[in-house]
Amino acid sequence: IVNQEYDLLIHLPGNYEQQKDKTYPVLYLLDAQWDFPLVTGLYGSQYYDGFIPGLIIVGITWGGKDPNPGQLRFRDFTPAAQDRPPGTGNAGNFLSFIKKELIPFIDSKFRTKKDDRVLVGSSLGGLFTLYAMYTETALFNRYILTSPALQWGNGIILEYEKTYAAKKFPLKAKLYMAHGELENPGPFERFADQLKKKKLRRA
Repeated sequence: IVNQEYDLLIHLPGNYEQQKDKTYPVLYLLDAQWDFPLVTGLYGSQYYDGFIPGLIIVGITWGGKDPNPGQLRFRDFTPAAQDRPPGTGNAGNFLSFIKKELIPFIDSKFRTKKDDRVLVGSSLGGLFTLYAMYTETALFNRYILTSPALQWGNGIILEYEKTYAAKKFPLKAKLYMAHGELENPGPFERFADQLKKKKLRRA
């Protein structure tokens, strides 16, 4: 769909091979070239202490010859094109890749709970996570994002939010958002307030 090779980093629960009849939720992680060690490290400590269940973690990054994640993430994570950098606005195709190619591939290779998925992204990945939530809401049960690039495309994600809210559909997913204390909190907090006012309830 995207005409791009992707590399997948897979982390399986410690008891995956022993419990042959058990299925697991899947967490799909964007920007795995940076965030996979962090997320799997956090997961490991929480899992072995019994705070979270076993998960299959699928980290997504770019493959092929000499990929440049810094450029490619602008292409794949943005829902609207801008003049700079060139080649942006490919979020629709990237989401189609996840839905039609990646998820079926993972489901065919591993013992997954096909109705229990999580999408995680940060910055531009956080923007894409919101885009996915508003355009393919039922594809994931949970959306986790930090420091979303809300300013992209003159705040186009706000238009997606308004369109979704106007349809008065319940949000059939759980959303968790966060930002760093040293960041400018203004855009994030305004967006969070907008979500609270709409009072979209999980069905």
